[in-house]
Amino acid sequence: MSFWILSILLVFWLSSIAIGWSFKRSDYNVSQFLIGGRKISFFIFIFAVSSIFITNINFLSQPSLNLDIGFMGSYLAFTVIIISIASIFFLKRQWVLGKRFGYITATEMYCDYFKGKTLHYIIIFISIVFVIPFVGLQLFLGGKLLSLATDNLLNPILSSWVFGLVICTYAALGGMKSVAYNNAIKFIIILFGLVILGLISYNLTGGLASLNQALAKLSLLKESNADNTLSLFYIPEIISMNSGYSFEGEKIYWTGTLLFTFILSTIGIFSSPAFTMWCFSSESPRPFAGQQVWTTTFFVGFILIFFVTFLGISGHMLGSNSVVNDAGISISQFLSETIDKSLSSMNLFSSYGLAIKETSPWLFAILVVSALAIFQSTAAAFISTTAGIFSRDIYKKIFNPKASFENQILITRFSVVLIIILSLGLITFAGKIIWLLNNFSISLAFQMLIPLIAICYFPWFTKNGIIAGLVGGFFILILTDPVGHLMLNQFLPWGPWPLTIHSSFWAIIVNLGLAIGVSYIKQNPIDRAHRQKYFDYIDDQAGIPISNRYLIPAALALGIFLIFFGFGPGAVIGNGLFGSPDDPTTWAFGLPSIWVWQILFWSFFVGFTWFLAYKLGMSTDSDREIISLNEDFGEK
Repeated sequence: MSFWILSILLVFWLSSIAIGWSFKRSDYNVSQFLIGGRKISFFIFIFAVSSIFITNINFLSQPSLNLDIGFMGSYLAFTVIIISIASIFFLKRQWVLGKRFGYITATEMYCDYFKGKTLHYIIIFISIVFVIPFVGLQLFLGGKLLSLATDNLLNPILSSWVFGLVICTYAALGGMKSVAYNNAIKFIIILFGLVILGLISYNLTGGLASLNQALAKLSLLKESNADNTLSLFYIPEIISMNSGYSFEGEKIYWTGTLLFTFILSTIGIFSSPAFTMWCFSSESPRPFAGQQVWTTTFFVGFILIFFVTFLGISGHMLGSNSVVNDAGISISQFLSETIDKSLSSMNLFSSYGLAIKETSPWLFAILVVSALAIFQSTAAAFISTTAGIFSRDIYKKIFNPKASFENQILITRFSVVLIIILSLGLITFAGKIIWLLNNFSISLAFQMLIPLIAICYFPWFTKNGIIAGLVGGFFILILTDPVGHLMLNQFLPWGPWPLTIHSSFWAIIVNLGLAIGVSYIKQNPIDRAHRQKYFDYIDDQAGIPISNRYLIPAALALGIFLIFFGFGPGAVIGNGLFGSPDDPTTWAFGLPSIWVWQILFWSFFVGFTWFLAYKLGMSTDSDREIISLNEDFGEK
């Protein structure tokens, strides 16, 4: 094993633990331990939250999909953008509620607003079902990479346990602040790694001009039924009458609709109950706009659209595409034709990394740490907050209502260990389907978008309507998701993701329909008055200024337009708007039309998020002071 790998890994992990130790204090109250005392500072919040939004989808799935289906895979870069847009609509409003009423967990917020014990148990269930597979996948990928980087010193499962132990240590020591400061530092490391990987692929292909020349030749190759190389340059179809996933060969049939609904489902990362605690942790709303517009949509979006796309697409010209090799137009044979192109494959990263391992082992080690930082920051962010849900919403609420601060913090630390063990146990015994379980967990968390909309914008929704929607959405998720088909022994007459529409979308349509229908059937005036008081306060403190409300219809129309045409079914227009896919002489700027379309709409989304966050004031700080009724809702 390389001296550089061992040295940099030790520095990386020991510094993580040291940060956790530095925030270990005996005089913490629950708010300070679980949400940083609502005092996570400006830049720490921006960098920490941005690191959470960059997931394995961006690091592994996007370049692997570029390698498998071409430029269509680059639409996964829009996952960070759609999460940012969702956060613009809800982040500040949740923060106002948390500050005013002293909420620490999402369960406290929802149950105080809707006044329901049943909802309490449903949210706990969603929190657990979300976090165990989600964290499990991060640990699985981290262990797989660690084993690869250390020349199989430990097998992937044992490496996952080592990886989990490090996260467990610093998350349990210092609580939210420990994780926030760790994530802020890892955000810089992550961006450095993504840029370097893009530059390596740039160097291997001889630069953008060389790659474009090779892509032009590729687009002119004669298509065959076996290898439709032209399909690398466009979205082949909008929707299909077939299912979107096949268990035979674990094959995903990507269409414009499946891609669109899959991207929307990643909002579940933001709407999950565990993320709400990050909303409560900020010192003020000041960091929100900067994080949403400039850090995530602009800067991270730029890296994903350009550097990560270059990383994935260049693989076709570096030996992975047999058609290109046979035609004699490949730039080199750097990659193997049999390279694994699955969404969780490490082969692409390892192939590029090995290109510099012999000449620059220190840089290879930094790239490994950068990749580990993605999995570590995401896992730690949700482990720490879900552990808080365990201690507050299960231990304190159900078993020991009079639990002291010390007991709650102790249970939180114990819960960190428990979540790690459960997640590691899952990948030990169900590692082959961990990707499907993770997808199911995000889809389930996505269903929390409806109660979030209800709290922030529509007090008309009732408790029973929200419960009916969540329960109905869960059952539809079971009936349409690959995990549900496995549970039901694949006896259903339709396949997973019917009509190539993601299960999360089927579920949320039913969820919304039931929430509206049941809420319409029965309205309780007393409960409605209770909810209206909360809504009026939110609207007063975080609502759009009256002078700007005339812009709301334009903002909604523009948002629907950009989402539908930017990465939705309407994106098929981009297949040939800036040049025919099979005629490189017509390509605008010398780039395939689909890539120009992605770049164009990324720039549009930067402008749109600026419009929402700054112009409409949805994420800017308020000049009105929020007087807290209670610093800790659980102690009132």
